[in-house]
Amino acid sequence: MSNPIESFAVHLERVDLVSCRLEQRGGPSSEFRHRLELVSFQRQVSQDHSVLVAVLVFDAFFKVPDPKLEFRFAYAMTYRAEQATEDVWTRFKDPIILAHAIPYIREFLSSTTSRMIAPTLRLPVVNAHAMFERYAKRSVPTGTTPPTAGQ
Repeated sequence: MSNPIESFAVHLERVDLVSCRLEQRGGPSSEFRHRLELVSFQRQVSQDHSVLVAVLVFDAFFKVPDPKLEFRFAYAMTYRAEQATEDVWTRFKDPIILAHAIPYIREFLSSTTSRMIAPTLRLPVVNAHAMFERYAKRSVPTGTTPPTAGQ
């Protein structure tokens, strides 16, 4: 009897920090609120279907009133499939890519802010699926239905 759920092998090949804007606003502060959100997400599959590159842009102070820092950055996540088919990337869902980026983001936020005259940012537990859902809802034109994170 065959297994109805076929496994497919996808490997995270590269993680690149492709841009960062960090600017302190006002004087030193002993406390500030932050709110990490995904603000842009793009994915592209190579013509031979062997590689997927996703670019994720984040804002660490998304819609925080009077933020003490401007901190926006982008990562490019490059994946390679063992069996290059279009179906592999259809089944490889966007929130999974976001979940893979979270440990890199956590370290980047913490190590970067620890070198500043500002409190070190500590990223709490992140629900990647919920974050992607919020992004999807913000990214849909008015009057249309947003895709679910599972699509």
